[in-house]
Amino acid sequence: MSAPEPLPCPLCGTLPRIWDMSEQRPLGGFTISCRQDCPLGQFDCPDMREHEAVEAWNRRAPLPTRPLSIRERCPQLSPRERDVCLEIVRGGTCKEIGERLGLSGRTVETHRWDIFRKLGISGTAALVMHVLGNPEVVP
Repeated sequence: MSAPEPLPCPLCGTLPRIWDMSEQRPLGGFTISCRQDCPLGQFDCPDMREHEAVEAWNRRAPLPTRPLSIRERCPQLSPRERDVCLEIVRGGTCKEIGERLGLSGRTVETHRWDIFRKLGISGTAALVMHVLGNPEVVP
């Protein structure tokens, strides 16, 4: 059975590459990755055949029919927290985000933890997936 074609990454639009990990891992499997600097990064599929890995990639990153704004996706956040949230998704350290928004790095860090608490998530990757709208990652 040949593997289906992987869908482009919903964040960066890059068509992902498929890496056979049978030489690096005792049980084999595949890694699928888009651009190295993309927050979605790579998707590990240990112990899967190639077609199963591609199907898992395609299921995890559906494109919404209409892009939702950060306000619709995270209504419980304050306007400043939404600004910080978008900058976190775009990438950068707290210090860099603070410079772009005119805040101190420590203030950005505080907003970041408040965002995690309000959304009930525990890390940047989960935040990115929540903002992109993947229901499999964030309840």
